[in-house]
Amino acid sequence: MKKSVSILLGVMLAAALLLCVAIQADAQGTRVEVASYEYDCFTGLEKDWLEGQVYHMRNVYHTNIDVSDAPELNGINTTVADADFNLKTGEITIRGTMSFQPYQIDGTWEGSWFYINNKGIVKGQAVAQGTGELSGKTLYLKIYDAPYNPDAEAMCEGIGLPEGNVVIEGYILDSGG
Repeated sequence: MKKSVSILLGVMLAAALLLCVAIQADAQGTRVEVASYEYDCFTGLEKDWLEGQVYHMRNVYHTNIDVSDAPELNGINTTVADADFNLKTGEITIRGTMSFQPYQIDGTWEGSWFYINNKGIVKGQAVAQGTGELSGKTLYLKIYDAPYNPDAEAMCEGIGLPEGNVVIEGYILDSGG
């Protein structure tokens, strides 16, 4: 019993310490709210297979067009993902990397993201570090499915097949570095 209490106390202390560091870091940076609308253009995949009731896809490539009033999120988002679709339960897990090039900024966002649909819980998030003119900035995003937009055909023309649309909301934390 004492060992369990000691472990629990240690975990709680570590969590409190991390929270304090995160609050302090956030207080020392400038936060800018951002949003965009993304047109997802499928450009290929390396491998897919069915295993039981789960359809697996590996190295799925997209070149996505993001439209935003925020110059930091107005540009091309190139992603590579792995996806697993449970055909019986409808559960979906997608995770990948991103390299986002804003049109008018000499720098990129380099990061990772995930998207799940599990028992009615739909959640997508991304985090990326800035390079070049975006250096010292971190991008935090939430990703939401959007109804199909017929403009996707024109937006993806010459790039890839229109696959879907998402709304992206989040913020940029500038640590001044």
